[in-house]
Formats: sequence, C-alpha cells, structure tokens
Amino acid sequence: MFDIDSYFSNVLNSPQLFKCREVLTPEYVPSQLLHRDDQQRKIAEVISTSFRSCAPSNLFLIGKTGSGKTATIKYVLDRLENTFLQANLKVPHWIYLNCQEVNTEYRLFARISQ
Repeated sequence: MFDIDSYFSNVLNSPQLFKCREVLTPEYVPSQLLHRDDQQRKIAEVISTSFRSCAPSNLFLIGKTGSGKTATIKYVLDRLENTFLQANLKVPHWIYLNCQEVNTEYRLFARISQ
C-alpha cells in the first residue's frame, strides 16, 4: 500500500534539483534580460508610439521554441508599464496571446473579448 505521508516526508528531506523551478516556466520574466538588446530595441521602436496616445502596430513574433520570444516581449512590456507609471500616465491595456495555446480563430477572439 502506498504511504503518502512517508512519500511527502522523503520529498521534504531529499536534496532539491532546482533552486527556483519558476525560471523554467513560460511566465517567468528575468530581472535582467541578456543578449536580447537588438530584439528589445526593435520591439521598443514599435510600441513607443503608445506614449503619444497612438496605437502601436501589432507585433507577431516567430521563432524556435525556447529562443526567448515570450521573455523578451514580457520584459519590454514590463519596462514600458513602469515608464508609464513613473510618468503618471494611464497604462495601456496589452493583450498577450500565445498562439500555441490560443490556436484557433474562435479561441483568439474569445480570449480577446475576455
């Protein structure tokens, strides 16, 4: 018979493989993003029009899995939001969609309407 209490006790007392598992999730955004200066600049050029109350162009990022697309866009949007807050400006509402999760037109429009 499986002894769940013993199992949990063993997990608590065994060494950890990861210091911080969150860094492996797509939601994780590092405090410093290395080796993405060119990509950050290109994204910033597109979205900086929002400082003048103009809607920026849509962005469509493509690339190999794990190449840093999600981290880069979230990093830049976080910095943009901080700039808006520091300037006492109304922060724009951004819609971020991962098209591997939202992979049909119906899901896309449903998520945007939410």
